[in-house]
Amino acid sequence: MGNPVYAVAIAAATVFALAANVFPDALERLGVSKDWIREQPVSRARRAPVRITQPKSTSDCLNPSFGHAASLFHLFVKDTVASEGESVVHGRLAVGGAADLTGWSIGASIFPQPQTCAALSQARIYPYALTTGSTLTMSSGSVTNGHIGTNGAPSNTTKFQIGDAVQRGLVSRQCGVEDIADLEFDFSETQKEVEMISKKLFELEQTAWVGLERIAPPKMVIKLGGNVTEVAYMDAESLAVSKLVAVLSKPVRMTPGTTIIINIFGSPDIHLSGIDTSILTFPNKILWNFPEATNILFEDTDWYGTVLAPRAHVVLKSARLLGSLYTSSLTSTSSTLKPPAFDGCLPLGHLPSKLLLQRKRRAVPAFNAAAQATTTVTQTVTVTRTKACRMDPTPTIETGEMSERGEVHV
Repeated sequence: MGNPVYAVAIAAATVFALAANVFPDALERLGVSKDWIREQPVSRARRAPVRITQPKSTSDCLNPSFGHAASLFHLFVKDTVASEGESVVHGRLAVGGAADLTGWSIGASIFPQPQTCAALSQARIYPYALTTGSTLTMSSGSVTNGHIGTNGAPSNTTKFQIGDAVQRGLVSRQCGVEDIADLEFDFSETQKEVEMISKKLFELEQTAWVGLERIAPPKMVIKLGGNVTEVAYMDAESLAVSKLVAVLSKPVRMTPGTTIIINIFGSPDIHLSGIDTSILTFPNKILWNFPEATNILFEDTDWYGTVLAPRAHVVLKSARLLGSLYTSSLTSTSSTLKPPAFDGCLPLGHLPSKLLLQRKRRAVPAFNAAAQATTTVTQTVTVTRTKACRMDPTPTIETGEMSERGEVHV
């Protein structure tokens, strides 16, 4: 007798939990207590360094957002890239160490249509879709816009194994494998700059409230504070058990002009699988900052927003990332990095000394296997300061229902 009774009780509890999540208002009208209908979200304490004091009115936006060199690239990896299947990088790619890019497609969205390297050079547009400082393996795949730039002699076949089809595609656009031993930037220094930006973002004052709502599907809920730039802190463990990242629609709605910086803390190893972040409607304004992480897995997910993880080894497994990725090393399996690039406001305009660079722009003529000439133009790049980013404190939060467009209504 005992087992059927327990089975009926469990089934009734399951049905009630489902109804409470889908029809909370109806249950409340029937007299069911709110405490029975829905659990309150859990707001976890932040374990982070001492926060710096931010201006309460305005602050400057960092421009370019990740330093002048790193901001050129859709994917910037300081060390190695390993490939376990075909992957796609729609923009430019930079790799500081050994790279296995067999089957990869690179550079398709730099321009709407493939351009010749001669045209890119005449326009003084950074011509390299790929930069590598060690060995390169690319037996198949394509580089749609720009040269393959290598830091070493391309004729050394033991270091650079590039397939015939890849070569033919390059030559058809008057491009080729270029030796760029005199790089326009230093990988190590650029990485230090990215790490510094990540660290400073992690010290910003919190302006947005974040809580974990446990009723299925579990979700991280963000309440905005009405600022141009919102700063939120999320516990990595809570994010890992979530299936949704939601934004409350009241009292402040998410708009195309709002930047959201989400600082992730609390665990060096993070496994993010099957999480729906598509309700963060404007990926070009979302920045996920992982300053403490050393290993991150994105698995079977569409991830909206740019990922800043300068100390981490990132694994993309059947993942699609809408934004840029800056990391220490990478393994990619059947994954895609798509636009848009981040163009939000990072309120770090007080860091100009580290972002004043002398950058050489190289105008490279059409690819010629016999002889190649280069012209060097020196350009001084400074930080552009733009007033924005109001940083105000936020009140506490109430729970609510999810709308069809992904916001939570209170």
